Amino acid sequence: MPLKFIRHWLDNPILHREIKDRLTLKKISLAFAIQLFFLCLIFILLLAARLGRPAKVFFLAETLLIVLMAPLLTSNAISRKQILRAEQQFTTPLKRHQILLGKLIGMELYPILFLTLSFFAANIFAIFQTDINWVDIARLHFIFLIYLYACGALGIFCSTICKNALYATEMAYLILALLICNVVLITPFIRWGFKASTVIPLALYANPFTPICAILKLDIFRIQGGINLYNLSPVASYGWYAFPAWYKIGFWYVLGMVICLVGAVLRFKPRIQ
Repeated sequence: MPLKFIRHWLDNPILHREIKDRLTLKKISLAFAIQLFFLCLIFILLLAARLGRPAKVFFLAETLLIVLMAPLLTSNAISRKQILRAEQQFTTPLKRHQILLGKLIGMELYPILFLTLSFFAANIFAIFQTDINWVDIARLHFIFLIYLYACGALGIFCSTICKNALYATEMAYLILALLICNVVLITPFIRWGFKASTVIPLALYANPFTPICAILKLDIFRIQGGINLYNLSPVASYGWYAFPAWYKIGFWYVLGMVICLVGAVLRFKPRIQ
């Protein structure tokens, strides 16, 4: 049964076309250069924020890169310029979920290659680190893989709503900004009378940096210096708290990915003439 499912997806012409359009040396080299540039830029900015040791801050930077890059690549999946092509694709036996999943997998080819290279490079680097081992690196990149497709599915869902790449990107980034900044945005809710014991755990479960901090044993909310989340967020003043298990948050992001894909399939209704 698994082999039949894999063979079924390998025969997906949408996936073939997306991969063929991107699988050239020039495009791959350019994509790697762009991803590496922004990874270094984000790493420098987070390092200036003094969130921890450089080795651990690097993985925070990689998290932010994946979260921001994934919806950017898929937000034009169903733009107005591609509606006609999608309608033509619908004359084939392919179903709506096959078209959207083919686009999701194919459009995220460059980040997948980048994550693969990053995984092997991180394992080599871990040889010189005493507090980061290959098990933690494997867990981190598994979470990155979940984020990649969850945020990519969000981009496709926003694309089916907006039918415009720019608006879809803005919508996806707004949602992700709320998830990333929720530890700061919960302050007004606590002031309005909500109990910290109910609001803070929800914020930690929704924040994409939480499982990274849990795996790396990095408490960014108690570090006083740099960006100083200790004062910006009420998490540290909550008293004793623990980060949720990384696999639990991964499960919720997988569930979010499924919800976004189902919503995209329901909204993706090409007008066959």
